[in-house]
Amino acid sequence: MTKLPPNHPILDKAGKLRIFNAHTHSFTINHVPDYFARGVFPVRISRIRKNGVLEWIIKNLVNFLPGKNKGLQRLISLVRYMDNDTQLDIINILRQYYPNGTGFALLTMDMEYMKAEAPPVKFEAQLDELARIKQGDGFHDLIYPFICCDPRRIEPGIKTWEINIEKDFIGDRFLKVIRRYFEEGIFQGIKLYPALGFFPFDRRLKPIYDLALEFNLPIISHVIRGAVYFRGPKEYTVHPFLGKPLDGRKPEDFTTHFTHPLNYEILLNPAHLSKYWDISEKEASRYSDLKICLGHFGGEVEWLRFLEDPWIPENTNSLDINNWKPSYRTDSESQFSWFSICRDLMHKYPNVYADISYTLAFDYIYPLLKVILESDKKMLNRTLFGTDFYVVTKASAERKIAIIARAFLGNEIFTQIASLNPVEFLSNKLTRVPA
Repeated sequence: MTKLPPNHPILDKAGKLRIFNAHTHSFTINHVPDYFARGVFPVRISRIRKNGVLEWIIKNLVNFLPGKNKGLQRLISLVRYMDNDTQLDIINILRQYYPNGTGFALLTMDMEYMKAEAPPVKFEAQLDELARIKQGDGFHDLIYPFICCDPRRIEPGIKTWEINIEKDFIGDRFLKVIRRYFEEGIFQGIKLYPALGFFPFDRRLKPIYDLALEFNLPIISHVIRGAVYFRGPKEYTVHPFLGKPLDGRKPEDFTTHFTHPLNYEILLNPAHLSKYWDISEKEASRYSDLKICLGHFGGEVEWLRFLEDPWIPENTNSLDINNWKPSYRTDSESQFSWFSICRDLMHKYPNVYADISYTLAFDYIYPLLKVILESDKKMLNRTLFGTDFYVVTKASAERKIAIIARAFLGNEIFTQIASLNPVEFLSNKLTRVPA
């Protein structure tokens, strides 16, 4: 690693390298739909909170849990983070786990389209609150917020379940507001969460991608199975590009169709995108330069498949979409591991990154991670340290993850993925990181 001059902007006042966590969250329970936990809580979350039931659960239930019931204890810990009144409260908790001067990419979440009723606090207010924090004393160079973008907010539909969506923060006004946020250096990049019911190559996202290309904005997209997903009836019976049937019966089964990493081959490959968007390959080739981070690097389950499954094909072209069976199951012999697909996307496209957030919570991924970072320079230069705070609390503790990652990978590799790479990824034409 090249020695940096004493006045390099990535160094703090003491001359030490700053750390950047490229994948964190600060949304509170007020930004979550009231029926997000439908089936667990049969009534509105906001009502449970207002009546003090949630606070009682957090403070008292843990005392009755057996010592070995770590899973439920972690779930309660997750709710404790969410139950804070403001995003600033959560940010201040996060800062305690890291050295002074650590920077955090904060990814907002727009859950108004997941068909779980409207959250108590609407999406625009979530952005406004984070903008005020960013502009406050001491936070300008510490937090780098991302705006969650949903194609249904850009080009609203007429579905009856969308009646709860804030009507004054859609379409052209939404695009105008977020452009201003970027131009003023308040928000740093774009967050995509396809599991909420859309594909990343959705043509309605074109204005967002055009904005990203104009300012070289970083994009972080969710590429893992997850608990946050579209809860309504299925809107797709076949893959919109491949034309193959999408199997699965429950809403959660469809998360893998939306979040599958091969969807980014369709977005970034001009031959595919030109066909789906009905534009020329020359115009489509512009989108191959999008700076995209594949959040979670496919997930720990797919890393384990790569390590243990002797039947998955790993020595042929994983990006050939004709070989893809879009199944929500992970036991198909014909399926490549998502780890392999993410890796090959990073090799093929010059601005594709991946972060290891949440995936870092599982010890068995560390040997593979260290080997690929030591042996593959392109992977070393495009992998980002991130934890998925506070969502990762379901699997492990924030401080524990950060310390184990640094100790296992060693100072040189950790510096590359937690200091040097994030600066290149997070910076755009409007603002550098650190600002």
